[in-house]
Parts: sequence; structure tokens; C-alpha cells
Amino acid sequence: MTIFDLADACQALAVTLDAEQAAVNYEGQEAMTLGKLSVNLGAQASSLRTLAVADAISNSADAMKALSDGTAAANSAAAKLKIAGQAIQVAGLLLSLAAAVISGSPATVISAGNGLVTAVKGL
Repeated sequence: MTIFDLADACQALAVTLDAEQAAVNYEGQEAMTLGKLSVNLGAQASSLRTLAVADAISNSADAMKALSDGTAAANSAAAKLKIAGQAIQVAGLLLSLAAAVISGSPATVISAGNGLVTAVKGL
């Protein structure tokens, strides 16, 4: 079992509670309790995923370097961007880096970070 598995279990139960509440048309205290539990389970799932991603990325020195280098490249590119096409390219690559971090895959972070650095060097 991993933290991701626990997050998935929280999210699955939140969805189940929402479906149950909608299917049976609960009212009053039961409806409020189901709603609160669902919201809290969903929030907990999000927090657990954040923790798991941070753990996966921070345990890879190469991923942390690529993340740092990519972020620095994006920050330096902001001063260099003069045309919309370049801004769109850098923005897309920065979004790809953010998505790579969310994936929790160090290899994906390394690839996205290096891609961003390479693109910014070409500006």
C-alpha cells in the first residue's frame, strides 16, 4: 500500500457517499453528514496526493535539480519574451513541468524540466 492508494480509497469513498446521498435523497442530518464526510474525504485525498508527490520528487536529486533548473529558466524567460509565440511555448512547457510534478514521476519531471531549460536557451 502506498500513500497514493490511501488517497484513491478516500476519493472512492467520497464518490460513493455522493452517489448514495443522491440516489436515496437523504435529508436533514444524514444528508449533511454524508455531504461533510464526502467533502472531507475529497480534501484528504488531495492532501495525501500532494504529500505522495512531494515525497516521490524530493527523493530524487535529479528530479529536484530539473525542477529547480526548469523553474529558474521559466523565471528568466519572462524578461526575454517579446512575441506571443515564445510566450505560448514557454507557458506550455511550464504547464508540462507542473503536470510532471503532479504525476509524481521523477523521470517525467526530469524530462519536462530539461525541455523547458532547452527551450528557454533558444530564445
